Amino acid sequence: MQLQTERLSLRPMQDADASFLLELMNEPAWARYIREHEVRTEDDAVRHIQSHHMPVYEAGLGFLLVERSADRAPLGICGLVQREYLDTPDIGFAVLQRYWGDGIAFEASQAIIQYADDALKLSRLYAITLPDNPRSVRLLERLGFCFDRHFDEPESGDTLNLYSRRQP
Repeated sequence: MQLQTERLSLRPMQDADASFLLELMNEPAWARYIREHEVRTEDDAVRHIQSHHMPVYEAGLGFLLVERSADRAPLGICGLVQREYLDTPDIGFAVLQRYWGDGIAFEASQAIIQYADDALKLSRLYAITLPDNPRSVRLLERLGFCFDRHFDEPESGDTLNLYSRRQP
């Protein structure tokens, strides 16, 4: 699965993307808003790509690397995840903090939503965020998601906000 927007290319992650993923997963915003994954070295990042990302690409899911089309600079990740405790996939995104405010997450998320509509024919998408993550909440609302409910995430026990978006 490869997607293009006006400024971005989205493609499956490869082992060669480990240094980028290591940087992203060790930013303060990742630790605060997403979750700790104990990725501390490039080898850890390669293992994470191989165990968490590559296995789901065949199903048309997973996080794609978001690159700037002009120079292939890695900016973030965006994609779909099917969690055991949800009945439909949820969209997720993370962008290096130095690119916040550039519209990267919005543009990449629009491409993923279009893919979910056209290729996967999903009737609904979810999104999950911590209640104290106002940037993600605003982005989800701009993308057409509406607050659905609070729920306790089974793995961490954290209370999260669940947003949903009905597909046309």
